[in-house]
Amino acid sequence: MTAVAMSAADASKAGMVSSVHSTFRQVGQVFGVSVLGALVYARLTARTVGPLTHFQRELFVTGLRHALLVDGIALISAAALAATLFARATLVARR
Repeated sequence: MTAVAMSAADASKAGMVSSVHSTFRQVGQVFGVSVLGALVYARLTARTVGPLTHFQRELFVTGLRHALLVDGIALISAAALAATLFARATLVARR
């Protein structure tokens, strides 16, 4: 991703492109870990200590499934947005 972002910019704007890309990557990582982690542990109580019971393991797996579903939807949405923007940029460049 960094190579693609840097190759799309002029040399005079390389520092700005690098910093914006790095910022968005780090913000995405923070929100990804926090939101997906919250979905995984949403139904477990905060007082869980030691091995999980059978019911708690089922809740954990259900939360993990929900987190993966949300993650998949976000990835497909991002891919669709990127494809749309790429198609528009290609059309503008051909004119």
